[in-house]
Amino acid sequence: MAMHRLLLILITFLALTACEDILNKEPLGQLSEGNFFQTSHDAVQGINAAYQYLLFNNDNKNFYWAFGTVTSDDAIAGGDGSRPGIVELDFLTHTARTEEFNDFWRVNYAGITQCNSVLENVPVIDMDEGLKNQILGEALFLRAYYYFNLAQVFGDVPLMTQILP
Repeated sequence: MAMHRLLLILITFLALTACEDILNKEPLGQLSEGNFFQTSHDAVQGINAAYQYLLFNNDNKNFYWAFGTVTSDDAIAGGDGSRPGIVELDFLTHTARTEEFNDFWRVNYAGITQCNSVLENVPVIDMDEGLKNQILGEALFLRAYYYFNLAQVFGDVPLMTQILP
């Protein structure tokens, strides 16, 4: 019986230590910033990704209008109360925890981060200079636009011109 136990422990030990190389594989089908920006096609995909944050203005998540319109006397929150943050804006009872402010901040800074990624990685890609300059110009414009949106709502906001580690 002791021999069976010893054999079982030995087999278990060998099974657990034999899989180390299999378990420590690099994530093979996943892109990261380090291996993504290689070609002009990647650069175009990178700048296209920076545009996705403009969709925040659609998809029933655009609260940018609410920060100026609902807080004035130009509009009222109305509705069934399914967006309590808009009602808070209407009655000027909003706080730093109001979801609309947090979403607006997060989405615009995500757009800025994507633009910074393009601005840091695209210049080193060997590609057509005209296309490269167009992509870099679009990234600069979009980053400025996202900052403009943030400044309109929050005033002076932190300026990030590079990707933070």
